[in-house]
Amino acid sequence: MEYQIKKNTHFLAAMLGLAIIPIAGIAQESPSSPSAVDMERVESAMPAAKREIERAQHLLAPGGFSKESHRPSAINLNSMPQIREGLPGINIGEIANSWKRLTNQHQESTTKIKVFISFSMPDESIKRIIDQAHLVGRSNIHLSLIGLKGDNDWQLTLGKISELTKGRDVEIQIDPDGFKKYSVNQVPAFVVYRDDPAEEARCAIEGDQEMLEHLQSYVGVYGDVTIEYALNYLKNNEAGWSEEISRFITLVEPSLSRYQAPSSPSNLLGNEFGE
Repeated sequence: MEYQIKKNTHFLAAMLGLAIIPIAGIAQESPSSPSAVDMERVESAMPAAKREIERAQHLLAPGGFSKESHRPSAINLNSMPQIREGLPGINIGEIANSWKRLTNQHQESTTKIKVFISFSMPDESIKRIIDQAHLVGRSNIHLSLIGLKGDNDWQLTLGKISELTKGRDVEIQIDPDGFKKYSVNQVPAFVVYRDDPAEEARCAIEGDQEMLEHLQSYVGVYGDVTIEYALNYLKNNEAGWSEEISRFITLVEPSLSRYQAPSSPSNLLGNEFGE
């Protein structure tokens, strides 16, 4: 029928001498209307789309996430160790000093304490020392054994250490060299020393023998006493160490104050030693 109407229209126009101006798209089929299902699908997707738009706007707003905020920060070359110009070769001492300054705020105290023990001691004495070491923290105190238990039996030794340290976070080393280094000839022994490898390296490289000997010196005392008692004894009787030990006591005293000694240790103190 549509074709017949078009044909008749063209014939009538031709008879009347009228020009026919074709209009593009008139003969094209108009798009079909969306179904109810389509409309429902679009409406259900709108909230999610709206949320995505709002999220994008938030992320791109000041203070939000953007590519700029993921750019790595520039390295501050001025904060890196600098080597002075004009000096022949590389100044290792200067590099050591620079690194020490950069990491100083993260360092523990350079004053440390070692407690030398042996399996020949009563278990209760060893456990008391372990309890105190747990409170002080492994970064400030180390426990040293001269050797293995039994006939150099690793399994037996580890089993005994596990039994003694159960529930305690401590560091125990098999350290016969430490016994020699600090001239320890009886146990328990409490040794206060300095732990500053960067400064020792600088002194060795620059030939500062006096300072190197100062860094490598130590003091100690024998006796079945508490760590706090040994520290205070050395502070009061070793003038050259008084200030450093006082600072160390200030650092660990809040922890040690929680330890309740089973008995007064003052009568169990032995001789001092050191160099």
